[in-house]
Order: sequence, then C-alpha cells, then structure tokens
Amino acid sequence: MMSLDRFFARAELPAGLEDELRALAHEGTLVFVMRSAGWLNLSFIRWLVRRLGLATLGAAIGLGRVFRTLIGRRGTLGALRAAVGAHAPSLIFLRRPSVFHAKGIPGVDGGGDPFRVLCEMQQSGGRPLYLVPILYVWSRRPQRLKPSLLDLVLGSPEAPGTLATSIAFLRHYQRAFVRMGAPIALGDFLSAESKRGGAPGGATQGVGGAADLQLAARKVRGALYYHLSRETRAIVGPPFKSPRRVRDEVMRDRALQETITVEAERRARPAAEIARQAVRDVKEVAARMSPLFFEIIRPVVVWICTRLYQGIHLDEEGIAEVRHVANRGGLVLCPSHKSHMDYVILTLLFYEKGLLPPHVAAGINLAFWPFGAIARWCGGFFIRRSFKGDHLYSAVVRAYVKRLMRDGFPQEFFIEGGRSRTGKLAFPKTGLLAMEVDAWREGAGEDLFFVPVAIDYEKLPEGGSYARELGGGEKKKENVWSLLEARKILRTRHGRIYVQFDRPISLAELTGGRDRPLVIGDREGDAGRRAFVQSLANRIAYGINRASTITPVGLCAAALLSGTVAVTGAELAWRLGLLRRIAIEGGGRFPPVLAEGGLDPDAGGPISEALAVLRRDGLVDVRGAGDAATYGIPRARRAELDFFRNNVIHHFVAIAIIAAARGARSPAGVADDSRTLEADTRWLSRLLKLEFMYRVGARFETIFAETRQVMVKLDIDGDAAHAAPSRAEAFLSQMVVPYADAYRIAALTLTSWPGGDRRAFVRSALQKAGEEVAAGRIEPEAASKTTLENATTWLTAEGAFDSLGGPDNRDHSARLRVSASWRESRAAALVSDISRFRPLPPSAPR
Repeated sequence: MMSLDRFFARAELPAGLEDELRALAHEGTLVFVMRSAGWLNLSFIRWLVRRLGLATLGAAIGLGRVFRTLIGRRGTLGALRAAVGAHAPSLIFLRRPSVFHAKGIPGVDGGGDPFRVLCEMQQSGGRPLYLVPILYVWSRRPQRLKPSLLDLVLGSPEAPGTLATSIAFLRHYQRAFVRMGAPIALGDFLSAESKRGGAPGGATQGVGGAADLQLAARKVRGALYYHLSRETRAIVGPPFKSPRRVRDEVMRDRALQETITVEAERRARPAAEIARQAVRDVKEVAARMSPLFFEIIRPVVVWICTRLYQGIHLDEEGIAEVRHVANRGGLVLCPSHKSHMDYVILTLLFYEKGLLPPHVAAGINLAFWPFGAIARWCGGFFIRRSFKGDHLYSAVVRAYVKRLMRDGFPQEFFIEGGRSRTGKLAFPKTGLLAMEVDAWREGAGEDLFFVPVAIDYEKLPEGGSYARELGGGEKKKENVWSLLEARKILRTRHGRIYVQFDRPISLAELTGGRDRPLVIGDREGDAGRRAFVQSLANRIAYGINRASTITPVGLCAAALLSGTVAVTGAELAWRLGLLRRIAIEGGGRFPPVLAEGGLDPDAGGPISEALAVLRRDGLVDVRGAGDAATYGIPRARRAELDFFRNNVIHHFVAIAIIAAARGARSPAGVADDSRTLEADTRWLSRLLKLEFMYRVGARFETIFAETRQVMVKLDIDGDAAHAAPSRAEAFLSQMVVPYADAYRIAALTLTSWPGGDRRAFVRSALQKAGEEVAAGRIEPEAASKTTLENATTWLTAEGAFDSLGGPDNRDHSARLRVSASWRESRAAALVSDISRFRPLPPSAPR
C-alpha cells in the first residue's frame, strides 16, 4: 500500500467520491468497470478499495492472457460469482489493448459474459449490485482517426499497450485524474427494462428468459461504455483531426455550400473561385490545437502566472458543475474580459483540472506572428472584428463554429466583444452567440450549455493603458513589439486572480427543445430569434456579474471614490462596512479573508494590504497616522482607480440609483412621495440602461420594491417622506454621478455640434468633458470615452441625430447632424433633467 500510495495518492479525486463509494458499499456490492484492461488500472483499483477500507478485490475480468495467468483464478467468471456472493468488490474491463484499436471483451472463461452473470445474480435476489464506471487518466494524448506509427509501437490512446502505459504513467502520474460516471443500480436497471419490455415481475425479477438476460447485459455494457466515453472525451477530447481534414469538413457544410452558390451568382464569378476564397477564409479562422504543444508550453505559462500573480483562487464547486454538464452536451464558456490574461488563465485551469481546454474566439488583430501561431496551437481561432455584408465570411465562421460543436470541443468567447476599459461589464454583443444558437438548433449537439465566468484581478498589467484610452488616447495596435515590451510587466507582482462560475444555462431547457420556435413576447420569426438571442446575452452578462468577486481593492475603490475629499479612517471603515452588508444581502461573493474579516484600515488584514498596494502605486494618498490618518485620491489618478470601483459597482447600483433619485430636485423641491421617487428612479435607470446590467427576467416595479425593502432592512432609509437623503444615501448616490455627468456632457455637446460622424461627436464630447474637469465641475472619471460612446448610442436611439447618407444613423462612418428638435429644446431639457440628480448635502446621520 505504501508503494502504491507514492503514485496513486497524487491523483486528483473528485470531491465526495470516497464518501459516495463507501455509502454504496454499505448498501450493496461494488463492481468497478473500466474501459481499458491493463496492469496499471488493476493496480489503481486495488489501491482504491484498500483506501476505502473495503475487502480485497475479489475478481478482475478482462485482462490479457499474461496478466490473467499472474492473478490466477481471480480472472475467471467463477471468481466473479464468488466475489459477489461474498460481497467483495470486483473489477470488469470493457476493452483490451490492441495495436490499432481496442478490442471489445464479450466474455471470458468459455465465452461467458460477465454482465449476464451479474444480471442473473441480481435476479436471484440478495444485496444490490452497483456498477461503478471509473476512469483513471494519466495521459492527455487524444485518439487519432487513423493510427500513426507511434500507435503501432505504443497502442492507441483509447487503450494503450503496456509500453505506452509505463512511459506515460511515469511521466504524468503526478497530474493524473480520477473520474467516476453515474453508478448503475443493477436491480433498478433491470426493473426499468422489464417495464419497457412489458414482462411481469418486481424490481429484482423483471427480466425473464435467456434472450432477455442477454439483451439486458448488452444494454448494461452500452450504458457503462457511454458513461466512460463521455468522461474520457471531456478530458482528452474527440479524436484528433488534421488541419486539412478540418477544412474539408467545414467546407462540406450545407449552408456554406449554398452561400457559395448564391455568392457565385451574385458576383458573376465561377463557384470554384468563390470556394477557393472560402478555403482561404477557413485557414484564416481555424485553430490547430496540439496536445503536445500544451505539454511543452505548460511550464512556461505556469512560470509566467507565478511570476505575475500571488495566486489564483478558483471556484471549485463551480468547475465541478462545469465538469458535470460537459458530459451532457456542448460547452460554451463566456468569461468577463478585462485582460489578455483571461484566455490564458481559463485554458490553463481547464487543463490543470482535467478538462479539455476550450477553443477560444479571438480578434484577428491578435493573429500576428508569433503570438498567432502559439494561440492557434493552444486552441485559439481568429475572427474579424466586423464582417457586416460579407456573407461568405459569415457563412465560413458559422460552419466552423458548428463543426467545433459537432465534434464536441468546448468553446470560449467574450460576450463583451473586446476588453472592458472601464472595469464594468460592457453591453453584451450577440453576433457569435447567435451563431452558437443557430448551430445547436440545426442539430450540431444534444444540448448546449453557456457558462458565465467572472475573472477578477486585484491589479491589471493593462491598467495604465486603459486610463489613457478612456481619456481619448488611441489604442496601441498589437504586434511583435508590444509582445516584447510585455516582458517589463514580469518585474511587478499583480496580486491575486479570482475565477468564479455562475450556474450553466442549458439551451434545451431555456427553449423547450430545438424544434420549438423562438418567441419573445409577441415577436416571432426573425424578430423573435433576435429578441431571444439578446435576452440570452443579457442573462449571460447578468450571470457574470452575479459570479464576480468583491476584492479588497474593489471595495476600497468604491468607498474612496464616492466623494471629492479625503476621509478619516473611521469614515472609511463605516463605508466599507455598509458596502459589505449590501453585497452580502445581494449574494455577493467575497474572498475568504474579506467575508468576515475586520475593515479597519489601520488594524492590518486585507483592507490594510489593499490600501498599501494602492498607496505604493500612487492611487491613494495617506496623510497622518493612526486615528488621525486620512485617505484621499490624487485627482489625476481618479479615473485609473475608477476601474476597480467599476469591478464591483453592479452589486450596489440598484440602491445607488434609488439613492440618487431620493436626492433629485423637482420644481416643487425634493421628491415628496413614493410615486415621485419611483418615477425618478425609473427615469434614471432608463437613462443608464447601457451602463449597468439589471436583473434579468424581473419587472422594474419588482426590483424597485425589493430594493426599497433591503434599504429599510439595512437602515439606509429609503423612506421618501424625509426631506433629504440620509448619510448612507448621499454616499451611495455618488456612484452614479460620474455616469450621469457624462450623459449631461453629451447632451450639452448636441447644442453646438456642427455635424460629422459618430467618432467626431464623441471627440467633441470628450473635449467638452475635459474642459469641465479642468474647471472642477465634474470629476475625471466622468470624462470617459467609453461612457460618452454609450451616451452617443443612447442619444442615437432617442432620435437625436439625422443621417445625411441614409436611414442607418448607427453606422460609425455615416454623416450625422443634430435633429432640429434636439438642437432647439430637447438637448437643453435633457441637461436640466440630468442636473436634478446631482446630490444634495447629507442630513445628520440617523
């Protein structure tokens, strides 16, 4: 046992596996089932039953002649009967290694079938028999459709020979994985088969004659093989295909072929020429995932992550749920996107946790050498930022996505499109999401699970460049020189990374089945499909926000930025406590050190550490010490720190909007009744609908009433009869002021803008915002290019612009002018309406 412990104890056992197996052994008799016969799998099961404290393994059925000779009678069906009769655990192998493929093992000991023996014994009564499909994986080498020369020597990956087993195990046993499929209660299985076949009998006597028993045995074997195949594929993936074969399969897609025909007619070109263009597009898009390259580059990636970050905190329960649904259908990961490290982190975590790394959709701007080649080998595929009107390229991407889903590869794309420069989740994009939905509805997979993933950082390598871009600076184009400059980042530690998963969204459950029409409200057909996809995108985005981690840095930023003056340590601790109570009430996720730890900035712990990091980076200015210490933010650095507040702002925004509405001024004075408060809250929430992701599937009235109840419960007030906002409301309302100010600046710009395209309008608004910042009338974080772009989109939807080049004024290159009604009165009215929400001074604390 000690010698086996040295090798097998390093394997990662799923949480709860040992307790579950002990419970099953207490209720009945265990029969372990494994895919491939071999001495290593036999040794592992022998080690496992000893670790569980069970009786010695009584039988091992399906080994080759050599090993069957070594174990003697324990390799016979007689030994299986004896072991089951003595309630000792047994082992059955489904396949035996072969040079080109794995041979099935119909039976041994004179041609008998071990599963028929088990069915017969269960029929005769006695203790329940539990068939436990179990997998011990030490190699990630995928199976090939055509055996290679290496397979001639080592055997296939599905059932490797003894030499392959020995080599791979000695290389990888420290990173082995154990997976268990759903145990089959044989009595219940036979009873269900009896009812389906119409034979009389109870739970243990349903299957009657020899033919019934043989059929039941085959079905048991099939169910076990299905469980083990799904578990294996989730780890090592589907059979390996060459890039040429992938291209050929994508090109055979029916919809792509139809598009080629249509485009040939439309362009008056030969179909063969259009097809060659499609092949070039497939080459431009497709990944070339290489498991061997993963093994080579893994140590480098681990070193980089260790060098950059203090650690990665992973949601273990969440990834266990992802592993579970990966066996039930296709998987699409939808993470937040704040850094280029996002796809590196998820790919590494999946590989380390025994899951097949995803194919990751990336922008074509990242396909530069050598990064593009490295990314393709790691599963990256590249798509253009925009291909509106290019029907052929769109059909190629659709066909490729469908092929990935059909082959069973997990996928990953960022619902925001690009990286968030502001820190909060950008409004979701639906292009690639619609392709995934269409591929599933066309039968590419049994089910499709979208998994919202929140990746949060205590510090970002890109933080400085984001602040410059938000201030109007141009984004630097990615190239090999930017890759070389990134080595400077390795000199600095960037805190911790937090990876959290929200509940996977089943497309089959959400739609009721792929054959059901997609209907939202009274919208059907294409309109219903678009509305459904947008609703799904909102649901995913809300799930990302719900799963996000409230880091100490984010909490400190939210507490410090809500105001313009420095605060004392006592005031800061009060603000931190209020924010933590609000987040806990809303189900927010905290690191263990912050969930219940002290919040005094002078008392040590996570808050003191976060403030020390911010102070070292020049983002926080601390004056004095002890009880006399004050904490402020250099005005020039507010926009940079705002990124971290925006990481957590969604946890507080519902209360913050109501708090801002409580301080809203009307012609008659302060809001004086609940109806006025509700109306002001509704107006402000609609103004900022492109900034914040509100709860999906709930009406405004419901969210408003429930939020008011939370405010009363937490003593934030919320009673509209008071003449002024409370201390807590005045503090919280400051969170939405920068966004409201940005929209006010955009409305002010309308009154004097001479015309141009959307980019020109944003530049004019950004210039005006800079003037307001310089005059001290707004804070620097309000002069955000991204927020002003959102404000421009909002104004466009409200009809503020007339297009001079056609009806589509959403085109960024279209010439626009301010509509007459907005220039004459509506812009000024909007400025006045937004100005009502600038906060009043707080009342005395209550």
